Amino acid sequence: MLSACDWMTNARLGGVNGPSGFCVHSGFWAAAQIILPQVRSALRGRNVSTIHLVGHSLGGAIATLLADSLGDTGCRLILYTFGAPRAGVGQHAEYLTNKLGTNNIFRVYHDTDLVPMVPVYPYCHAPYGSRAYAMKGPGKVISAAAHSMTTYSHSVGSLGWIGLPIREASLGSLEAAQVWLAAAADVSGPSIMLSATALRMILSSLDWILKQIGHGVGLALLGGATIVDRLAHLLYSGALQSIKLAGMIRQLMSAAMRFMGRTITATMNITVAFVQYVFDLLFRVISRLALRAAELMVR
Repeated sequence: MLSACDWMTNARLGGVNGPSGFCVHSGFWAAAQIILPQVRSALRGRNVSTIHLVGHSLGGAIATLLADSLGDTGCRLILYTFGAPRAGVGQHAEYLTNKLGTNNIFRVYHDTDLVPMVPVYPYCHAPYGSRAYAMKGPGKVISAAAHSMTTYSHSVGSLGWIGLPIREASLGSLEAAQVWLAAAADVSGPSIMLSATALRMILSSLDWILKQIGHGVGLALLGGATIVDRLAHLLYSGALQSIKLAGMIRQLMSAAMRFMGRTITATMNITVAFVQYVFDLLFRVISRLALRAAELMVR
């Protein structure tokens, strides 16, 4: 099975067709397939009416794909995840949400936990539609401690599901995306270096822009450096399609660089090579931060 460090630092692994035929993360599905026969064996000969699937981190992604796989049992399936990454693309998340029912999916995340922010678009969380239990993590910057199950247990405490806050940051519209990107790209504005809110909004803005351009699922099927290459070409093509998108993409590049403690000049041309450079840097930073979270898990 993939170790925690392996899957964290390989956040750019490509997708494969999952149990329901939709694109899912290849590493997560490989791990789930190792466990699935054991689960089916444990269920054999038992009169089970309800199956509770619970997972933290990689375990949450595995639990998500097991929930997808066990639909043929006829059991009620209830999914609980804590600090889990996105297991499949939007179509998969929508299918699974309809299959299990929104009231049978409980997703908890800390706002300073990096792991629930990856993989990036077109991967998406279930339940589809941004309903989740958003807990305040330690501090305001991305934190390895925020990914710890111990920290999640402390945040939840003795609260029941009805007592947990339900919220999810969402750009919602072109206007909202433009306002946030303009503020984040302003080099005279407050620092956003390693800010959890900034990274979440950068990735949300990237999601929004890519949705306007299209071809997202094809992006998920790619792996390794090819994703960065394809991402760069998609964004460059978007910049050529629309002056408005070109401005947003420039601001996205500026915001990403500021998140990493760098700046770009106002005269910098948006080229394929430059977009590749920025996102290669960003994904490397994300991998390093994810590795810290993984190391904390296996101590």
